[in-house]
Amino acid sequence: MASEVPPGTGFTCVTLKGLKARRYEVKLLEARLADAYRALIEDGSCTIKLNGEPVEALDIPVSASFEVIDIPATRLDGGATVHGRVWVTDRDRLPEGRGVSLKAGIRTVFNGRTITEGEQFKHYLAGRGVLQRLFGEITIGHVNPNSTKTDWDRSSVAWHAIEDFMYEKMAPLVSQLRERGDARPTSREQKKRANEVRRRIADVFKKLEANGAAAAGLLPGVSDGPGGRTPPTRKGKARKAGGTGRARSETQSRTEPPPDAVGRLLRKYGTNIPPIEFDQLGRTGRSQWRGSERGRSIVLNTDYPMYERLGETSEYILESAVMHLLTEDSEAIPYATAVEKLDEIVWLAESVE
Repeated sequence: MASEVPPGTGFTCVTLKGLKARRYEVKLLEARLADAYRALIEDGSCTIKLNGEPVEALDIPVSASFEVIDIPATRLDGGATVHGRVWVTDRDRLPEGRGVSLKAGIRTVFNGRTITEGEQFKHYLAGRGVLQRLFGEITIGHVNPNSTKTDWDRSSVAWHAIEDFMYEKMAPLVSQLRERGDARPTSREQKKRANEVRRRIADVFKKLEANGAAAAGLLPGVSDGPGGRTPPTRKGKARKAGGTGRARSETQSRTEPPPDAVGRLLRKYGTNIPPIEFDQLGRTGRSQWRGSERGRSIVLNTDYPMYERLGETSEYILESAVMHLLTEDSEAIPYATAVEKLDEIVWLAESVE
């Protein structure tokens, strides 16, 4: 009965039907909800059920070896208020699973919803692998995010005040982590192999863009390469009876690459493969992005279990880099499709060693 519902209680029901199993995965949706509404779920202000099962808040475990810095509610210049905490994670208890992705840095929250993650607030957390363990979560009030709730007005007085404030709050833990140990520097051999792998991937992309895998004769039995285009053709026109001069011809431009996983890579990168770096990233995935959209590099995690045995080989570097590029847009590219495309690219790469 509606009369039995406590005041202030609200309900929302979203029904999704006819989803393709290979493209839409329940685990991905669950991970996104657990991440975006972590603060609300954790303090009991919100309950989310997916297929009748409650979604648990994303757990970011705290290391007992470091002090947790609590940030009491504070009003800053520009009218913004901030409260939350900063901590160091326990690597061995970091969550794993399909769709789970954690960026080192501070998560910003507005009205209980995560707005951004990985905020460094003037600290360079990517400089050393040990700094990838620094996390935090702050709730920002009295200043609104943008209309899509994906970012803040970074040119505002309020945001600059938040940056300065959080820089000071994070500084003690940053100093402690830096004293604990530095990341192993990238060796000359690693750089050499990484650059050779980038060249091989670029050569593969050239073949795919020009003619496709089948046209290049590298994948027998495949009717067309994944992202290949039909090459330009010239069609001659017949001379009119009694006419003179050469027959005119018209050029039919090559077709655009198809909108699949490799097609998107060709349009986005062409032969400009992002740099490949190496760093200790702790108990996270095999690789991650570093830097801004304009100058990103692929960082291979030297703490990843497979790296100790295989990481020094060009084959491991190539497979890891290609898989990273293929799965960067996990919502658009199903994992099974990415694996299929990875196999095709690796086969092609064998021909350009």
